[in-house]
Amino acid sequence: MTATFKNWMQQVDKIGALGQALELSKWDKMRNMPHDGGNQRNRNDATLKGLQHELLTDAHFMETSRQLLAGKLSEQERSCVSLVLHRSQRAMKIPSYLAAAIQVATGKAVAKWSEARTENNFSILVPALTELIKLQREEGHATTTTGDPYDGLFEKFERGMSSERAIQLIEAHVASMTGLLDEVAEARQPDPSIL
Repeated sequence: MTATFKNWMQQVDKIGALGQALELSKWDKMRNMPHDGGNQRNRNDATLKGLQHELLTDAHFMETSRQLLAGKLSEQERSCVSLVLHRSQRAMKIPSYLAAAIQVATGKAVAKWSEARTENNFSILVPALTELIKLQREEGHATTTTGDPYDGLFEKFERGMSSERAIQLIEAHVASMTGLLDEVAEARQPDPSIL
């Protein structure tokens, strides 16, 4: 492992630590946070997301990633650098303000979902969810390489996936799944009295 790769990994570790802090904050918001603390926490999360975005899209970091890929790496190191560079290139297409706005909107939507669930009134969630969907569409438009914003969002979770390919995969399995569901529906049901 070269010194360049070790330094590069330190930056990756920082990016990952910010992501972990955001996930911990999301968990805490759902479990422990006082009702009136959401706005401040959302602003804090937006700041963390902005820092993560800056580190991921840093020009020197991205150039080092490219240089590492051009050099001698183990298969595991090459895979790691390739994946992170892909994430960096995708993040470059997303303006910092949008990354932060999505983080804030997600926090608001989670809070409204919790409130809606407690009140059994999901109309409470609609405005926050509408805003989040609008921002996600904007991200999709910013990151698509095919013109289909949904493909841009697919890339976030499944590298190389497109909506067209997803439909093909789903259609290929529908017939076998339908047969399986029919078999389950026709099967003898267990006797619940043994429970």
